[in-house]
Amino acid sequence: MAALGLFEPDLPAYALLATAVLALSAAGWLLLATPRSLPVRVLVALMIGFVAIQGAALAHEAGHGAVSRKKTVIHGVGHLFMSLLMGSSFSSWLAKHQPHHGHANTRDDPDMSAGLFNFTEEDARAATGWARWLTRRQHVLIWPLATLMGFVFKVESYRYVLANPRRTRTDQALLAAHLALWLAVPAVFIGIGPALVNYLLITWFEGIYLAFIFLTNHVGHPEDAMAWQETFIGRQAACARNLSDSWLLRQLFLGLNSHIEHHLFGQISYTRLHRVRPLARRACAELGIPYHEVSLRTAFAEFHRHNRRMAAVAARGAPPREAFTSSPSPAPAAR
Repeated sequence: MAALGLFEPDLPAYALLATAVLALSAAGWLLLATPRSLPVRVLVALMIGFVAIQGAALAHEAGHGAVSRKKTVIHGVGHLFMSLLMGSSFSSWLAKHQPHHGHANTRDDPDMSAGLFNFTEEDARAATGWARWLTRRQHVLIWPLATLMGFVFKVESYRYVLANPRRTRTDQALLAAHLALWLAVPAVFIGIGPALVNYLLITWFEGIYLAFIFLTNHVGHPEDAMAWQETFIGRQAACARNLSDSWLLRQLFLGLNSHIEHHLFGQISYTRLHRVRPLARRACAELGIPYHEVSLRTAFAEFHRHNRRMAAVAARGAPPREAFTSSPSPAPAAR
């Protein structure tokens, strides 16, 4: 793959994405900094929320070294598009995302950690109080509450910054600049109430887009996921889900519809991940490792089945076993 140039950063694509994100964000800010009717503000906030997550995805690419291998560039891009533009600490994201790739989508993954909702049988069975009440109903409640992911993302980043003040000086400055840019300055022109409503709408739309990307890739994987943790390719490929490949999905997911390939080759630019699919699929077949690829509709169906199972575990202490796929995954012993 190195001979094909797949590991070289796709700088023209990144430059185009960065330019579009910055230009549309500036246009959206100007529109929201002047009085508008509520329907117009909703539409502009929807656009800004979409663009902000596209920018966050660019920061995600930088964090993996796909934009550049230079630390200054990685942190420059990450802080610009995540800390300043989206208003979520890039340092906080790095601290959480690196362990995610160590044990993706398993109980050892911080993104799957127990909370108000639970995504492993052990955690669902152990849930108590409000967590148990919510987990018993999470197959219903998670759909609307997942749209609040943008707020959760930002709150967690603020908590990280407050807990690590010395290591997050840059984050602190840029988060303050973000709030000034998106709240304080517009409030001068349109009032604090409308400015706050605009910001809340943007964050909510960011959460809807984040949930759309995250849930289809990360939740609802095989129950034997922990059995594939012994090797790198097992940890990354058997515990991830690919979506069908198309130009539209590549743009919407910034390449993360090729989630397996991203976990195997994080330094490959999102524009090239689809070219690695045949190689990854062949390698998994030769090693007897599951390679799971489904349509977007099926991904949501698997996500819903998984949450129904977690609800049943919390309610009865034992899951109703439902097939994860039409054909069972090979046993780990086949490796």
